[in-house]
This record gives sequence, structure tokens and C-alpha cells, in this order.
Amino acid sequence: MDNKNSDKSFHMTASEDEIASCAANAARSVTGVAEIYTGFSGSITNLLGMEPSEAQGVKVGTKDGDMTIDVYIVAEYGVRIPQLAWEIQRKVIDDVKEFAGAAPEEVNIHVQGVVMPGEDE
Repeated sequence: MDNKNSDKSFHMTASEDEIASCAANAARSVTGVAEIYTGFSGSITNLLGMEPSEAQGVKVGTKDGDMTIDVYIVAEYGVRIPQLAWEIQRKVIDDVKEFAGAAPEEVNIHVQGVVMPGEDE
């Protein structure tokens, strides 16, 4: 999703990890998101009994003054994926803009799976 900013140059007041945490929390708050997908690193963290980072499952990058956010999720069964992705994009853009003072140029949603009712997340 492109979100063209009128002022392409910005000064981030937060670190990429803080922005990733903000984006992850925004995504988690959208109805239909079962969990943020942490992949292999999340599995290892759980096995070791460590507390996972709030930013796991979200990648933030900047290039030429443009911020890109990739969010990896697991969706709940029965949700409309395109609608869910759009809602996550809107929520992430709004929350990150409020938190960091700059809206991301792109928010990409990657659905890594679907959780059926009654399955453990």
C-alpha cells in the first residue's frame, strides 16, 4: 500500500525497534488477527522460556527517506483476508504516524497462516 507523504523527508523520533513494536501492537488490535507470526526465532524464544520481543514479526526499513513496514500475521479462520489486510494497514499507518511523527510509505501485510477455531495459537 502506498501512502504518499507530501513531505517525503522526515526525522524519525523513534527507533526502528520502537516503531516495529508500535506496528505490531496496532496489528494485534485488529479483529481477525490471531497472532503476529514470529517464525523460527519466535519458536526458539518460546523453547528457551524467554520473553518474546514485541517487535517480532514486524520489519521496519528506511530507504531514501521512505519508511516501509512489513507485518507478518496469522489470521483467524473465516475472515476476509483483503479486508483484514486493509484494516491492518490503516491501523498501522495511523498508530505509527501518531507515535513517530511520520507515516510509512508502505505497509505490507504477509499472511503466514490461518488458525481454525479451537486451535492453539
